[in-house]
Amino acid sequence: MFDKSMLPELVALAQRIQNRSGSYGLINYEVYHDACACMGPSPGDKLCSCRQRESLNKNMVEVVSQFDEDLAKTISLARFSRDLPKE
Repeated sequence: MFDKSMLPELVALAQRIQNRSGSYGLINYEVYHDACACMGPSPGDKLCSCRQRESLNKNMVEVVSQFDEDLAKTISLARFSRDLPKE
């Protein structure tokens, strides 16, 4: 679980991703960095951009459910099937 006070900035990030890349961008979202090298949070945010992306990745279903329940269900199912053991 994450700090609910971060929810508005994570919802805004998810909506920007959806506007740029559509639902595909959220369903297949991945974070590809090992260390944070940014200059800190933007004004009004609690998290730097690196931590926002990590938190969004970990909490994607809950964040997306704030603005699109059906997409959140799709993401949940996609992550579930992705995480199933491979033969």
